[in-house]
Amino acid sequence: MVFAAIVVGFFVFSRYWPFRREAVIQALECGLSTKVEVGKFRETFFPRPGCVLDQVVFGSSLDGKMPPPVTIQQLAIKASYLSFLRPGTQISFIRARGLQLFVPTYAHPTQLKGFPRVTGGRDSKFSIDRLLLENSSITVVSGPKDPDPLIFGIALADLGPLASGRAANFRLRMTNAQPNGEIQCAGKIGPWNSKVPGQTPLSGEFSFQRADLSTFKDIAGILSARGAFRGRLGDVAVKGSSDIPDFEVTRTRHPVHLETAFDATVDGIHGDTVLNSVNAHFGGTAVAAEGTISGGKDTTGKTVSLSMSVRNGRVQDLLHMFTKADPPALTGPISLTAKAVLPPEPRAFIQRLLLDGSFTIQQAKFTTPQTQENVKTLSERARGIKDDPPERIASDARATISMRDGLARISKLSFHVPGAHANMAGTYNLLTERIDLLGTLQMEVDLSRSTKGLKSALLKFVDPLFHRKHAGAIVPVKLDGTYSHPSFGFALTPKK
Repeated sequence: MVFAAIVVGFFVFSRYWPFRREAVIQALECGLSTKVEVGKFRETFFPRPGCVLDQVVFGSSLDGKMPPPVTIQQLAIKASYLSFLRPGTQISFIRARGLQLFVPTYAHPTQLKGFPRVTGGRDSKFSIDRLLLENSSITVVSGPKDPDPLIFGIALADLGPLASGRAANFRLRMTNAQPNGEIQCAGKIGPWNSKVPGQTPLSGEFSFQRADLSTFKDIAGILSARGAFRGRLGDVAVKGSSDIPDFEVTRTRHPVHLETAFDATVDGIHGDTVLNSVNAHFGGTAVAAEGTISGGKDTTGKTVSLSMSVRNGRVQDLLHMFTKADPPALTGPISLTAKAVLPPEPRAFIQRLLLDGSFTIQQAKFTTPQTQENVKTLSERARGIKDDPPERIASDARATISMRDGLARISKLSFHVPGAHANMAGTYNLLTERIDLLGTLQMEVDLSRSTKGLKSALLKFVDPLFHRKHAGAIVPVKLDGTYSHPSFGFALTPKK
């Protein structure tokens, strides 16, 4: 009788043993709605029931040339014998080593039918106490022949418990692709919403350390950041701060200490970001910005769009960051507003940047003695003053700028020094630092009074050509040369 019971028990146990090869593969295929292939498979019985799968492949290649969407070197599954007495399927532990996730961002959703998808609903009886990923990676490609894919290394991902209707704790330690750096975060996710994944709750804290900005061509520096996030997977509120002690534009090689505080909303499904507010500080200048980082329907990569403003900043801080001259050629208070767009094109930062804005500089002074002397001479002549004692002349300026392909088109440039007011327009090339501006200069006195001797006498004959009612002379002028060595002078012919 006892022997018969043992035989019957063994038959039932072997028939309904959940860790048979066929049963495990079927469960994985049902849970992920995709085909599963397994290289080696072995069952384990002591001290815990389970199985070990080697060389596991989930799904099929997008076009037959790309690798499969998910591969795992080794997948270990463990349960407990007591769980067999409970309803549903309860897994104590799953460990995946060497998981590789392949993400083709260029593919249309209709092309991803063979890719794994988590299925199931609120009534699912399946649960996992702990899921552990070790030495894994995520590879993101933007095209079938992407020469430089983004690779995110996952040293550790610890998640659990995973069960329908419950939130799970998680810890993550990984390496970011661009910029290269170390990310650590911990928090809670869930309960998982299988119908609308973007509605899944998410919260926690993060840190981003030793991020090397030289990953990008045009900037350099080591960034550290930390903050907290809360919301839903498709709409996560993120607040934090960052610090870059040695930020620099590589073309100019002038490091500055850049600090920021940010408030953003992140779409964790598509990776788009709304920058609700970004406040940056460097030197004695503060920049306030807001905007978006988003991808287009017909493009790969993300487009950055920012609206920026500076109130009572220092023009020397901006010039120090973006020009090669050291020290900066100009000092003084500056206020500006600008709209900047940076599309995901394979060109240098300055060539990709689209910028439209305006600025005002007040009581500015030139740092080079020669330029300051030229400005002083201009002011003296415009007022009819001869041999005035040396003094530092302060200048005011305002302009509207539109920049494309590294070339700034300047309009409504207004430049003022005591006794003279210039209105100019033209271009400034940020790549070559060449200046090409033309306009008019209005002086308090006529041309003949702006000089002395024979030249003054000769200019009396041409005063009527440049004289305007209720004012002195209005003469055509030009500003050319380079940023480091500008040249200001009269144009050859008067403006009509």
